Amino acid sequence: MSNVSVISLTASVPITFSGFNVKHSGGAGDLTGTLKGKGTTTVIFTWTGPLQENSYTVNVFDIERLDGVTFIGEDCDDDKVKDDFCWNFSVVRPEISFMIPAGTVGEGEGSVKLVVTSSPALSDPVSVAYETLDGDAIAGSDYITSSGTLTFEPGAITQTIAISIIDDGLIESAEDFQVVLTNTVEGTLGITKTATITIQDNDVPTVPTVSLSASSDEVEEGAKQLNLQAILDQPSPVTVTVSYETITGSATHPEDYEPFSGTITFPPNSVSQPLPISIVKDKKAEIPETFQVKLLNPVDATLGSPNSATVTIKGEPSVIELISFRAKADVNHIRLTWETGSEIDNVGFNLYRASSKEGPYTKINNRLIPAEGGLASGANYAYLDPEVTKGMTYYYRLEDLDIHSGSTFHDLTSGIAVLAEPSANYQIYFPFVAK
Repeated sequence: MSNVSVISLTASVPITFSGFNVKHSGGAGDLTGTLKGKGTTTVIFTWTGPLQENSYTVNVFDIERLDGVTFIGEDCDDDKVKDDFCWNFSVVRPEISFMIPAGTVGEGEGSVKLVVTSSPALSDPVSVAYETLDGDAIAGSDYITSSGTLTFEPGAITQTIAISIIDDGLIESAEDFQVVLTNTVEGTLGITKTATITIQDNDVPTVPTVSLSASSDEVEEGAKQLNLQAILDQPSPVTVTVSYETITGSATHPEDYEPFSGTITFPPNSVSQPLPISIVKDKKAEIPETFQVKLLNPVDATLGSPNSATVTIKGEPSVIELISFRAKADVNHIRLTWETGSEIDNVGFNLYRASSKEGPYTKINNRLIPAEGGLASGANYAYLDPEVTKGMTYYYRLEDLDIHSGSTFHDLTSGIAVLAEPSANYQIYFPFVAK
């Protein structure tokens, strides 16, 4: 179909034709012609096939010769005999485009309407396809995806595309998407074949509150960061920062933790961040130590509660490297000896005896056997147990005690001492297991 459905051929005076035939060039299809009533000067031709080219020539042959009639046209064969004429015409295809290349819609408005124009108007239908494309705005989250075909009926020059907008209730920055004109039938795409739509958020931003996840924390020496988190009570569309600083207690900076202070940053829409404070592992047995951390000077947020917390660094138990534990039967006693490779914060030892492997075990020393070793070197210890009966079999356990009142037991799981055989010698090696 085409906008060129009528072609006018004009004569210089009112005429009446008795018959003619028509030929054309420039594409497939046929022309038929009819004359209006007597006295008219216009011959109306109707095109019955599709126009595929932009330029056409219409040839009219075998016109009945009428004296005194002059046709306005070109002599097709240049024979100066006016029995055939040529008329040239061009196909004008409408340009289809968006009326405006960009628009803005509020998130709560429900939809946005885009006007598409087709110019000039045609006497036949013209169509164009369209589709939506994501930008910052995502189909299904921010708007309803749409595609289809617009049809301009004869004489129509505008059509409307309506796109639904989703009100998601989130605080966010402006987002955009595009509507694109793609294929057209009987038209051409204009320069403005893409329209960009910006969605303006309608949710009123509120300032979030920043606080700590708890008012206390307990960590091991060597921890890379605290268990505590800095948290926001709601996401923010902008970056939020808050400072922190520490207050020394029995734990001090930089001996026990670092850094002393710093800044925590929340990227947009995040709600939690760790406190970047690490605990120093000093390889010393210590009682639990504490320090405080607090938040201050928030930017784009207000300070909530709790905004300070007490951090406890767990103490390290004593470490004993036990090399050997021996029991040797003698004439009237059993000699117990043990050797350590190193001792960290050890107070001393206790010895326990039982007549069976399962026990019960009874402490045999009246006073604590003082520790003599240290971190760099251990020590040798000996103890005589006279409270024994000849011919009996005994089992022993060694207990070490640390400065935190903790203790570790070392059992003679395969060693026995028999008084009737004073030459018997049992040597047991035990790895240290801290409790």
